[in-house]
Amino acid sequence: MGLPDKLVAPETEPNALLGPWYANTLFIGSQRYLHYMSSRSLLPIIIWLRERATAEMRMASALKELLLQIGAPAATIAAEVDALTSISYGRATDRSRLGSMRDQKICAKHAVHGGRASSPWDLTVDLARMPSGALAYRTPLEETARLLGTPYVWRA
Repeated sequence: MGLPDKLVAPETEPNALLGPWYANTLFIGSQRYLHYMSSRSLLPIIIWLRERATAEMRMASALKELLLQIGAPAATIAAEVDALTSISYGRATDRSRLGSMRDQKICAKHAVHGGRASSPWDLTVDLARMPSGALAYRTPLEETARLLGTPYVWRA
């Protein structure tokens, strides 16, 4: 991701309901993506890797769109997106969350090769609907709605 080898740990925990986000590159054949994942809900956001300078803005935009799709209130969406305006990077240490991110990576590759997903948005939705053992077999979308205090409804 173009980050230095030595990263300073963030001084404070994010105040967003979805918590800190993990990020990594995701390569599927010739396609290059950035894969973000909420540490609290395992909600994935997949965007194109190209144009690294705008990645954080595009991630926030994709998060906003996804939260709109599950019917989150506008004020809650604004608070979550605003929390992303001051992103700091650090090394991931939670092995459980890293394992969940690895599982999403494997499922993303199967979604692309199996024809279920052909865009970053398709990948995001496919992974967000995937039940997770780390969430007691709820989906990241269901867990996100629970954390945000809103009933889970998909408005596609």
